[in-house]
Amino acid sequence: MSRTKNRKKKADLQGIVLLGVVVLSILCGGFYYFKIQSEIVSRNKVDLCRDDGFVARETAIIIDATDDFNESQALIVKKEFEKVIGKSLIDERFSVYVINENISDKKPLVVACNAGDGSDKNEYTSNLRRLKLAWEQQFFNKIVGQIDELVGEHEADESPIMEFIKFVSVETFYSSNANDKRLIIVSDMLHHTSSFSHYTPTTNFFNSSYSLEVRPYLEDIEVNVLYVYRPQYAALQNRKHIEFWEKYFSDGNGSLVRVKTIN
Repeated sequence: MSRTKNRKKKADLQGIVLLGVVVLSILCGGFYYFKIQSEIVSRNKVDLCRDDGFVARETAIIIDATDDFNESQALIVKKEFEKVIGKSLIDERFSVYVINENISDKKPLVVACNAGDGSDKNEYTSNLRRLKLAWEQQFFNKIVGQIDELVGEHEADESPIMEFIKFVSVETFYSSNANDKRLIIVSDMLHHTSSFSHYTPTTNFFNSSYSLEVRPYLEDIEVNVLYVYRPQYAALQNRKHIEFWEKYFSDGNGSLVRVKTIN
């Protein structure tokens, strides 16, 4: 075989190898591109919740601001919230409600989803600084910042804790598709309305029509209470008081899993 034919054969082989490398590079690049695209989640810019409606866990927070929080109580609650949010799931949705003097206003004060702070992302395919900033401003600070408003004087004629719990159970949980749901309540749990008051307790609450009226829909929902201690009501805030709430949540098919006293 002549040298010319050998050179031609070698050139053809090199061309085939080069073409194969180019095709392989295109395939790998295409696969990588579509993989990145498939990982991009479309989100609402206001609350960072997914546009497809997926929620990993539904968390509702009720803050009872019908009475004062002292500075240390507010600080402890804030630190508790920081822990809860820091351990929250990606795509967990938080809805924050506040009970105050305007008891007719039951709309959530804040709704925000944990879109992640970027710590689980690739620095070459994601803007980690932008993700971290969005997480802080549109999620973490929006929720934790509400605690700063609790310090100072607050007073309301009524404290309709059970009405709020029932409302939240319907508004946030009833139609939620999340498999995991929890309710966090920050309160002294001293319910006070014209229909029932813990300040003048009776033994027939659970046999009353009012108990049916305020019974919540809490099926498979875990309830956590940050139990704000009031020294002036120490005689009311006792084990019997906690047992009352255990039964209340149980009647609504929920379960009281944690009570942490905040003094």
